[in-house]
Amino acid sequence: YLDLNKFKPINDNYGHDAGDYVLAQTVLRLKDINHFENNVYRIGGDEFILVQTDNLSEDLSDSILKAIEEPIDFKDLVISISTSIGISISSEFNSLEEMLKDADKMMFNNKESR
Repeated sequence: YLDLNKFKPINDNYGHDAGDYVLAQTVLRLKDINHFENNVYRIGGDEFILVQTDNLSEDLSDSILKAIEEPIDFKDLVISISTSIGISISSEFNSLEEMLKDADKMMFNNKESR
């Protein structure tokens, strides 16, 4: 579960075209990470769910951070964002809802600690 940090000011300061471009670039970058090609889901606003279905012991947090925190060129602007991440492992939960709720809580805690 991830949430983009510093996203609202992009829309406020540069317009929704810039915000839409940042979201589109974010999705493309996340899909370029091994194991997420077809498993990136925007669930609203600036929040995403990534589903890792193979090599489950591999922690992809650093790859996610690197992909998102790379500056994005839009017209004559260079836009930077960051992200907060929450990770849950499906085998630890009885339902998808519980797992997502846990990942969201972990993401929020990560965001608060930044």
